Amino acid sequence: MGLPRLVVTIDTEEDEWGRYDLPRYTVTNTERIVALQALFDRFGVKPTYLMTNPVAESESAKRVLAPILARGCCEIGAHCHPWNTPPLVEDRVPRNSMLCNLPADLQLEKIRYLKGAIRCNFGVEPSSFRAGRWGFGTEVARNLAELGFKVDSSITPFISWRAYDGPDFDRPYPERYRLSLTDLSRTDNSSPLVEVPVTTGFSGLLGGVGYPIHRALARRALVAMRTRGLVGRMGIFRMTWLCPEMTVLQSMTDLSERLCSQGARILNLMFHSVTLKAGLTPFVRSAADERRFLARIEAYLAYCQSKGIESATL
Repeated sequence: MGLPRLVVTIDTEEDEWGRYDLPRYTVTNTERIVALQALFDRFGVKPTYLMTNPVAESESAKRVLAPILARGCCEIGAHCHPWNTPPLVEDRVPRNSMLCNLPADLQLEKIRYLKGAIRCNFGVEPSSFRAGRWGFGTEVARNLAELGFKVDSSITPFISWRAYDGPDFDRPYPERYRLSLTDLSRTDNSSPLVEVPVTTGFSGLLGGVGYPIHRALARRALVAMRTRGLVGRMGIFRMTWLCPEMTVLQSMTDLSERLCSQGARILNLMFHSVTLKAGLTPFVRSAADERRFLARIEAYLAYCQSKGIESATL
């Protein structure tokens, strides 16, 4: 049984977390990518930076990311935030922050604009994509295929975004598959688009039978919240993202060990560039938090290195 590949996908975006109605956006967090990339270089990891339109059109972000790209040390992909990607013709309200809720032709124009901005400013044709706020759907998939994208990474297995007017991904998905352009849960070997979902799963003593427990607890929301919290604190069962923003190192390595033992071929570690700078997200609020966040990424990369898990881009 071979080892999986580590895919690091970074939503590289503007500073203003959760703001859908501003006339302009800043990208000061991208300055922190210099130190982050030095860490990746040390471990031989080649990340995929999935960038929003404010980043794609920023000269300061270009000064940081273009040299990394020129050295062949990263991949540049697209991360569409509808609220700051032209054409801006829709009402900028939370529901419309989900790309999948917009008319199909408007989705197409926004994705085309973002792809063109990346091509113009970075000299590459992005082939990888992630929808902002996980707002993915079949119409988005068809638009990606029309525009020549090869890989999407917008699906979050076992997680529903219905409470935010978004899609429902609360079921298992393959770790890599050619997805049907009419049904995201189905494989279609003739499809031009490959899906590489974010790595999510279950850890703890009962992690091996996590999905049936997860579904059973989900039947009653209030009971589920209380019971999941209890069993999580006891280390019996927890839903786990491979994401250093929300997940402690031990849980990330536990999940990785379980997936490796099951023959996983991909570990998709994701986080946001804005988390690199204190005060921009709920995950990192101080300079000390910044150091702990980078240390957690470093420790996970060291774990992968110790296991012989090598890097790949999307």
